[in-house]
Amino acid sequence: MLAVAIYSLSDIEARATKNRVASARATLLAEQGAAHAHRLLEDSLRGVSYTQLLRGSDGSAGTSDDGVLVGHGLSAEVEIPASGKAGVGGTYKVQLSDDPADPDGVNLVDRNYRIRARCSAVTDEGAKAAIDLIFYGPPSPAVAIDGDLKISGDMGVVGKCGSLQANGDIEIGASAVVVAGHLGAVGTVGPKVVKYPNGTTNAPATGMPPIPIPDLNPLDRCATADYIGQADGWIRRTSDNSLHNATSNSRFGWKRSGTGPIKWDFEDVSKVEGTFCFTGNVYLSANPGLPSDPFALSIYASGSVEISGNPYLEPAPGDSVTIVSGGDVSISGNPAAGANNFEGLIYAESQCKISGNPSVAGQLLCKDKANDAGTVDLVSINEFSGAALISYDCTGATRWRPQVFWVQPPD
Repeated sequence: MLAVAIYSLSDIEARATKNRVASARATLLAEQGAAHAHRLLEDSLRGVSYTQLLRGSDGSAGTSDDGVLVGHGLSAEVEIPASGKAGVGGTYKVQLSDDPADPDGVNLVDRNYRIRARCSAVTDEGAKAAIDLIFYGPPSPAVAIDGDLKISGDMGVVGKCGSLQANGDIEIGASAVVVAGHLGAVGTVGPKVVKYPNGTTNAPATGMPPIPIPDLNPLDRCATADYIGQADGWIRRTSDNSLHNATSNSRFGWKRSGTGPIKWDFEDVSKVEGTFCFTGNVYLSANPGLPSDPFALSIYASGSVEISGNPYLEPAPGDSVTIVSGGDVSISGNPAAGANNFEGLIYAESQCKISGNPSVAGQLLCKDKANDAGTVDLVSINEFSGAALISYDCTGATRWRPQVFWVQPPD
């Protein structure tokens, strides 16, 4: 009897140990799925809104790909299909759903920049485990406005991070506005509708939490700029620390043409590429650059920046910025078919205005602050007219990454 008892206890202990090992392996496999999902959300899917992820790649609620990490331009090697993904010693699945704490209580519509990822796993031996993650963070938008926005033209916002948000109201007066990703506002959106590039209706999201827009001081870049336009009208070339008087004649393509307030004009004479940091307001009305050979220019100005004409600009070597303005930004242009007027980040500390038909390959951020003394008040409201096209592939100076808010076993 003693021997039988010892054998029984040993058998129970062995089975318990085996179960613990199997459970641990299943948990590790579920964590592998969680890590996979996190990589996708912070990299390949960074510009896809949470509502889009909840509704799946087809953009329609109530279909088989709702909350499944397939499509969205992902390759078959990195997708996590509904049937599961082979992992170490088994298979894991990831199913996205709306955050249970989302105040609207509407499935497949995100209103608080949080979604839940249920990561489940089954080992080859049949052991199971699951964990829940909450991912938090706004999308990395092509356009972000820290206030109200008026869209009076048939603009398009496309690309992997082709999203737009205003931390106020959005007034849409055109009938052919196309946004590839998320379009939302803290306030109201309307009255016209927005379309996906495939032609389906994209219902805007209202009542969104504000999206963070950084404060960028353009003069912080002066220490490492190639050329510094000083308030006294002299330009310092930093490579040799030499000073050049630009009050009467242009130097390196620029001339200080006014002092009340300070004004710098680009003159298409002896133009020089590079990073320029100006104290004052900047005006560029010439047409530097070609579609096949953009002019490499990064402008950092303490005042407002107005670019008209039809330039083709790209950031200077080693930079990712086209414009950082301490005031307003007003740009226009009519590029050749398939070409971009502007590439890189465009940032305004005050308001932004886009008119004509410019094409921007980059990110547009408008802080919407009041104009400081010395900055020319070029525009009074954030407004896009004409048929501007903004395409953003998630690269550049500002990128938001989703964070894991909490992890726990599923309910």
